[in-house]
Amino acid sequence: QYICSALQGKLVEIESSVENRFLKNRIAFLHSNHTYDNVNYWIGGTDLEAEGTFLWVKTRDPFSFTDWHPSQPNGGPEDCVAFNCFTDSSIQWHDFSCRQFNYYICEKELSDNEINNIIG
Repeated sequence: QYICSALQGKLVEIESSVENRFLKNRIAFLHSNHTYDNVNYWIGGTDLEAEGTFLWVKTRDPFSFTDWHPSQPNGGPEDCVAFNCFTDSSIQWHDFSCRQFNYYICEKELSDNEINNIIG
């Protein structure tokens, strides 16, 4: 979360199945040449305020879309959400301890000027 803020962004808040599928495809591409080995990528969800009620960290909005693994969320001291990349190649949401080291996915709103300067 702090790294994303330093980059003038935030941990990604996934609002649709289309956005979720895009991110899963990118993660799969990143790992296409080697095994997943339970790699995780933080997204911006948490239930720190109320156990079992997940909100997006930055906007405080409740989830309008989810992609939980069937065994998740499993409660307890696991209050932050990440994509978990299983050895069977499935990529789904899991709750983890917020203190766990994981990769992360940031998103950033672009200004009109930044959008106009994108090449490609």
